[in-house]
Amino acid sequence: MATSPNFTKTPRAASVLTVTGSPVTTLTGVHLDGTPTAGVTLLISGVATVGTKITSITAKATATTSNPILCNIWISYNAGTNCFVYDQLIVPAATMTTAVPASRIVATYSDLVLPDDSAKLYVASTTADVLHVTALGGNLDA
Repeated sequence: MATSPNFTKTPRAASVLTVTGSPVTTLTGVHLDGTPTAGVTLLISGVATVGTKITSITAKATATTSNPILCNIWISYNAGTNCFVYDQLIVPAATMTTAVPASRIVATYSDLVLPDDSAKLYVASTTADVLHVTALGGNLDA
């Protein structure tokens, strides 16, 4: 048992738009178990010495989507040299109107920790649709 438990001391939030026109469309080989080659955007990096705990990631379409969008969340522990798919979020298709908002999905995590500044989360969509992706959490402190 830890004598000094870690807790989030400093709140953090980061938001990005996925790269448009360069979707990651192949979900085999390098795209699931290695570094993706295109269409990937840095979402958030850990903080040196204390690390960062991510409690949720939200993906929201920015316009009408005619098909569901797969949003891949990659994690790297060596500054992006090697990435691995941590999670995949499916943003449902929806036609935006004044009464219907764009689709949004939230994933919550109890175990997603970026232990230092070489740990990074990247995001990409599998279509040319743009997603607004937000990570919420906090820096750890003993």
